[in-house]
Amino acid sequence: MAEEYTRPGWYPDPQGSGERWWNGASWSDTRRGAAAAPPPPAARPDPYARPTTVVPSGATVDLSQNRFALLAIILGFVGLFASITGPAAIVLGLLGIRQARRLAAGGRPLSSIAIAAIGVVLGAIATVILITSIVAVIAAITVSYTP
Repeated sequence: MAEEYTRPGWYPDPQGSGERWWNGASWSDTRRGAAAAPPPPAARPDPYARPTTVVPSGATVDLSQNRFALLAIILGFVGLFASITGPAAIVLGLLGIRQARRLAAGGRPLSSIAIAAIGVVLGAIATVILITSIVAVIAAITVSYTP
């Protein structure tokens, strides 16, 4: 039986269940439980496949768990008309993304990360509008003040 095992390693224990260490010449006293059988080929995940997220039908995003995301998207939309809220939407959106990641780590896959990201984008657009408006007003003041 020893002739079957030429290299050192874990092999099925000839005297019982589990595995035993073969050092290349003889069996050692080191044993461990049986290794788990590998999953059948059909059950193995494809390491090159695109990750998929299964969302149960009727699933909803609970925004009460991530108020930062809710406030970010609201301020982002408001910022499109009153751009002063743009920077606040960016900050709240980033906080919302952080909170969404914490919720996802806790087992809540629908953690409103998309809503927080939309709030950040809308806040960025509103901030660009705000900065452009400020520059335009300053330019108009300096042009009209020329002596």
